[in-house]
Amino acid sequence: MEKGRKPFKMSKDLSKLVKKLASDNPELRKHLVPLLKEAVVPIKQMAKKASIKTVEQFGLFKVYGPYTDIAPLIKSLKQWGFRYEPVHKVWEMPLEKVTPALRKRLDKLIAKQTPWEDILQQAVTNGWVLSFVYNEELIQDARKLKGTWDKKHKYWVFPTARAYKEMSDIVKDKEDILNEILKKKEGYLQQKKEALRKGWFVQFDYDTDLIKEAKSLNGLWDTNQKVWVFLDISDYKKMKRAIHEDDDKDVPSNAIVRSQSSKNKTPRFQKGDSFRDPENHKVLTVFNIMSKYYAEDGRSFGLGMDRGWAHSFYCKLAGKKGVAEVELQEFKELSRQQMVKAYQNMVKMFKKKGKFPKPGSKLITLRGKKHMESDTSSILYGGGHWFVVESGKIWYVENNGADGDNWAHNNIATSGAGALGWYLPYSEGLAEELKIMDKKL
Repeated sequence: MEKGRKPFKMSKDLSKLVKKLASDNPELRKHLVPLLKEAVVPIKQMAKKASIKTVEQFGLFKVYGPYTDIAPLIKSLKQWGFRYEPVHKVWEMPLEKVTPALRKRLDKLIAKQTPWEDILQQAVTNGWVLSFVYNEELIQDARKLKGTWDKKHKYWVFPTARAYKEMSDIVKDKEDILNEILKKKEGYLQQKKEALRKGWFVQFDYDTDLIKEAKSLNGLWDTNQKVWVFLDISDYKKMKRAIHEDDDKDVPSNAIVRSQSSKNKTPRFQKGDSFRDPENHKVLTVFNIMSKYYAEDGRSFGLGMDRGWAHSFYCKLAGKKGVAEVELQEFKELSRQQMVKAYQNMVKMFKKKGKFPKPGSKLITLRGKKHMESDTSSILYGGGHWFVVESGKIWYVENNGADGDNWAHNNIATSGAGALGWYLPYSEGLAEELKIMDKKL
């Protein structure tokens, strides 16, 4: 900076633009880098110490932190007897071997380390950044020179001027190759956009065999749409056949197929979902899904719209678990009037299908949680009813201790003369229904 000249302020956005110009235009770099050094750019304050930590745990003394910060310490740690534990990525040593003198030396060494973030921040300020077309060889070269990829700004940052110059020379040597790659990439992007418009793309669950097939047919993965795109219609058709052949392996001939037309590529159901079929009123479970996108003329294929997704659900009759899940959800959606009716039916079911232990000399004491207990005033006088949920059984109990009741029939102990009880084996679905009744009735 010239003597007597004051530093000036530069916004973050302007600073980024100047750095990009310096990176892309070597002839301007000698003029722009001094400008960056003179400017005062508001940056986030970094920690003054490297983020290396020590901890005593399970009789071990452990040292850990980001690799970029801890790398300069590795040689010393090995010399002092520390061992690397790869599962938790820590350097450790038995606690009894860590002397006060060793602790002091370690603390001193950690204090000397400059955080990698500070090194990179200084590198950016110096303009040691590069952008180039994606190329595996160049990426390997950048990593060898300790380059760090900045995801936010889409460039490589190099910690030293020497590393930056070496990488610049490598990129320059491959300039013709990179320009050719760039032209091909631009052409691919345009073709890919056109293929997406025509509907030449497929979507399938992660499958290594299908991924290999897609790559062999020159398929391009679209990270935004999460689909494989094909630039040639014949390759697209071959991939569709491969997917159908793969799906057909898992589709029994007696599969129940249900369809959905939608503008969204996300289907209504996922694999493993159960639902009540409106056609036969049975509960079905989805075990496979096939989706196809129609870019045009969808009505001709029964889609119900010209452009959209056709989802086919391959189903089977649901098992006990699937039926229970659907019935519980349906129970939650009942109106109060419907739930009262359900409660009455539940009482009838217990009396009809439940077991009624014969009265003995000693009445049965129930210790589970009570549900749907009638008003306490009637219970005090020997009336009322309730349910009891125990670990292996669910009981329905009717108090039978009022004057004029036949107490000889009682099999359940109460605070009065006793009650009548029927039980069914414990069912999670039944227990959940009683909890819902407690809240709604």
